[in-house]
Amino acid sequence: MTPYVGAIMPYVYDGSSNEHLRVGNAYAFHLFTDGPGEMEIDGIRYPIERRTLVFLRPGQPHAFHIMPSHPLSSYNIYFDLWDNRSPVSNNLLFIHAPEVLQFEKKPPKHPAPS
Repeated sequence: MTPYVGAIMPYVYDGSSNEHLRVGNAYAFHLFTDGPGEMEIDGIRYPIERRTLVFLRPGQPHAFHIMPSHPLSSYNIYFDLWDNRSPVSNNLLFIHAPEVLQFEKKPPKHPAPS
């Protein structure tokens, strides 16, 4: 197994519409620095508190339920586990419900290191 990290970024979840139900095309870790909030994964809601770490697989339906009056900061890592020659995590895609949940494999924007 050869992991490949495509993106590492801080992010503030603020309850906006882009945080509703969706799927992504890469593996992801989300480390929240504060709470409270909720994250829905596969239709089940889980609490978000300070230091909550969430792992998501590609294609896993998820949503963030955050109060706009109390935004939550996180550190996000998007990565591939199997393919470091053509990683999808260089080209993050999110499909929001009710759109059709289907990804097309596209060449990376930047070639992966050898």
